[in-house]
Amino acid sequence: MLVPRKVQFAWSRCFEGSNCQPIAGGLSNSRVWRLSTLDSLDFALKAWPDHATNERRVRELHSFLATLSQRHNFIPRLILPATHSPASFVQDDGYYWEMTTWLEGEPLAADEAGLDHGKSAIEAVSQIHHTSRNSQAVVQLSPAIENRIEVLTQHLQNLPDLQRIVSTAPSPLSELAQRTLTYFRLVAVDLLEQLNRIRGPVESIWVVRDLHREHLLFQGGAVSGIIDFGAARIDEPLIDLVRLLGSLWPRDRELRHQLVKYYANQNGLPNPVVRFQLLDQVSTLLSAMQWLQWLLVENRSFGADREQLLARWGALNERLDQNQW
Repeated sequence: MLVPRKVQFAWSRCFEGSNCQPIAGGLSNSRVWRLSTLDSLDFALKAWPDHATNERRVRELHSFLATLSQRHNFIPRLILPATHSPASFVQDDGYYWEMTTWLEGEPLAADEAGLDHGKSAIEAVSQIHHTSRNSQAVVQLSPAIENRIEVLTQHLQNLPDLQRIVSTAPSPLSELAQRTLTYFRLVAVDLLEQLNRIRGPVESIWVVRDLHREHLLFQGGAVSGIIDFGAARIDEPLIDLVRLLGSLWPRDRELRHQLVKYYANQNGLPNPVVRFQLLDQVSTLLSAMQWLQWLLVENRSFGADREQLLARWGALNERLDQNQW
């Protein structure tokens, strides 16, 4: 995919004399390029498919990003296009285009993260939440809880159809799906009851919601960057820890709980480990069910290696099999 001339013109000062290289993306349909300049002031160009978002949503995300980047140097800073419009993006060729500063650092390998990495990550997340809390906070039913109740209920209603589809699935999809459905049948009703018991108003702020291991950059053992804010919205802050800790330490319950307590101490909060455990278990189960839907029911490819996709689903099944929340 080539960068349109309109986009190059809008950020001509970034493109001038730079080497523009595409970067391998994740599972979304967004595209990313790195613009490397001679003076080592690099930029990240990102294109969001306009069928997957809208102008209002992009403006909301950019407002959140701008608020954070004003206060924290580990957040990418938006580079405004040189146009007469006050917009922080350009819409062209079926995409919304944005330019930000490039943050140095690398994600940790799956087995590389230690306690010091975790504390650095928790401190960075606490700073984000503190800034968000000062900017906008509401008390409402937790979007995380409400969404999980809704999705669990839908899956329970659709269970006969899913079982029928799985019964005719080819290998290895059938094995993965059977493991996911077996766990779902064992715990889904109980999890739904537990979620309903903890329903109630909670503080909700703008959170990242996709603090996956690959979206945290480290240098010298400390967080140097947090990238990809495409899933950010108002939700309860604990959901950021569920995603972060489950991604970095999927099989280390004690370390996850230790870092949840560290977050609570950092923010002067009661220990939320019990609530975290429930959200962690439900989120892992629903992630596995999502892969079942994507790879078996919808037959998605994501333009990625099939074995890698199956491995991600399998890793979730392993977490469920361990049942160590």
